[in-house]
Amino acid sequence: MDKSISTAKRKVYLAVAVLVTGLIAIITGAYLLDQNNPEKYEDPLIVRTIPNPDKSKVTKTIEMITDYPTYDSVEQMLKEKDLKFVGKVVISDNGMTVVRKINKDSNDTMVDTEYKARVETVIKGKNIKDNIVLSFVGGIDSSTRYVTEGVPQLKKDDVIIVFASLGGDGKYYPLSGSTAIAVQKSYGRFEMSKHTLNKGSFTFTEKSLEHSVKQLSK
Repeated sequence: MDKSISTAKRKVYLAVAVLVTGLIAIITGAYLLDQNNPEKYEDPLIVRTIPNPDKSKVTKTIEMITDYPTYDSVEQMLKEKDLKFVGKVVISDNGMTVVRKINKDSNDTMVDTEYKARVETVIKGKNIKDNIVLSFVGGIDSSTRYVTEGVPQLKKDDVIIVFASLGGDGKYYPLSGSTAIAVQKSYGRFEMSKHTLNKGSFTFTEKSLEHSVKQLSK
């Protein structure tokens, strides 16, 4: 009788241990998902944000020089190890300027512009949400516009194909110093600028890009 009671207790302890382990896994997973949600992420380096910055107040433009990789072809870019998302998105707003410190010990700042975007098509990538945040170098802070050659100035309802890495903050960062996007033109094709591809500006269709991705995945 004592032996059967002891066995029963062991089964209860085992069941409790399994339950606790499962709960820990669920909580940990939920925490990590929350940390990668750009809506929840709080960047301690952010000094200020400026939603829908007023372009009409810009009186000075400062060009920022950045060093970033360029590619011989779209196919070469598709092989980039940091590339986590390729897809067609629709810009949902007119952008928000984000001014943040370069690091916690510095008073120097950098300026980025973040756009919310609705994902229409995932051409390459895993676990891509329906709505994402894209972050670009440069932006408008007060009366000064900070620009980097080749980085586009987008607006609400623009349709683009983006080639982006994924940051630890859950936001997507276009490759090639924020230039790796292709804007849809009035005739339907997407145009990528000469600042991303060494051979110059290049146009393509969504279907041709999907074909290239499939060929590379074989």
